Amino acid sequence: MQPSDGHNYWQGEEEGSEHLASVADSTPNNISPELEEDVLLEPVTWEASEYIHHERDGLWFIVFLGITILLLALSIFLIQNYFFTALIVVMAVALLIYTRRPPKIIRYTLNDEGLQIGEQFHSFNEYRAFGVVGDGALYSVKLLPTARFGQEVTLYFSENEGERIVDILGAFLPMENLHLDLVDQLLRRLRL
Repeated sequence: MQPSDGHNYWQGEEEGSEHLASVADSTPNNISPELEEDVLLEPVTWEASEYIHHERDGLWFIVFLGITILLLALSIFLIQNYFFTALIVVMAVALLIYTRRPPKIIRYTLNDEGLQIGEQFHSFNEYRAFGVVGDGALYSVKLLPTARFGQEVTLYFSENEGERIVDILGAFLPMENLHLDLVDQLLRRLRL
């Protein structure tokens, strides 16, 4: 499924964006028999980080401490709600632990039956579509759930595996053009 202009169609908006629209409209029914045969025969396995780890400098921790102290002061002196004060402390400690924890390396296997993430198996029936988002040096695929309150699954991969992963997913799920929402953009700016 290579576009005619030579760009990898899964590489986001900068490269091959005009092809993304045509791929997003495709369904598993209009895949060529040759590609479908390849997809069904060759699963792809890769390892990637569970999330992108951002390095934080001393300034980040100073700002974090300042915001936490400000929230604690507001909670104690203005709101005078000690439950809320305890909640701020617990959230600050949890966020510090989360930012210090290195990401785990997860093994992914994608085949014609579904997706294996570590020990957990997910069928393609659990998802309605997928989209590709560039995330620094890594790319990610977001699987959009069919259930109304289902959880979105994000898979990170390197450029080498991208085309094969997108080909297999495209054989079973329609591709949508995804953009980072406001919360994702905020989390990236905060390096969380």
